[in-house]
Amino acid sequence: MGTGSETELVVEAAKELRKSGKTVRVVSAPCVDRFEEQDAAYKESVLPKAVPTSKVLVAEAAASYGWHKYAGNFVCIDTFG
Repeated sequence: MGTGSETELVVEAAKELRKSGKTVRVVSAPCVDRFEEQDAAYKESVLPKAVPTSKVLVAEAAASYGWHKYAGNFVCIDTFG
């Protein structure tokens, strides 16, 4: 999942993973709050429960806060300084 300008990096990483035979899906999710406002059917269509969070990665230029219920892997900045 990419949350903004990071989505381009996620798309490029997905291309490389596909070359090695991996099945990869990219989701652009700019705001966890907006995502949580959506109905259950929409959320299921974007992030199926059949895909364990251990197989979901979020790339976020800021903190990983809020994404932990949807992903188990993060490329984020959770500290400052």
